[in-house]
Amino acid sequence: MAETPSDLAAAVSELDDGYLRVQLLLAVRRASTDEPRRAGMWHALAALLADEQQRRRQSDELTGVQIDDSVLPPASIVADVKEELRLDAEALEAEAFGTT
Repeated sequence: MAETPSDLAAAVSELDDGYLRVQLLLAVRRASTDEPRRAGMWHALAALLADEQQRRRQSDELTGVQIDDSVLPPASIVADVKEELRLDAEALEAEAFGTT
C-alpha cells in the first residue's frame, strides 16, 4: 500500500497504458459524486492519473511515437478491471458495515 504521495505517483507510473486509461475513466466518473469528500478524493486520484497520462503523451511526442487516442483499451484490460470491481463488490457485501 502506498504510504506517501510519491509512493502513489510511483505506483501510477508503473501502470500500463490501457489500465491507466480505464482507471482514469472510472476516477473521473466517481469524482462527479455529490458527496464532497468522496468527490475530492476521486478528483485527486483522477488528477494524478491524468498527469501521468499527459507525461507519457509528451514523452511519446518527444520520441516520435504516434499516439492514437481513438483506440480503446484492450478488452482483456477492461475484463480485468470488471473482475476487480466484481471482487470489490463481493468483499463489501461480506463486510458488516453499519449493520445492527
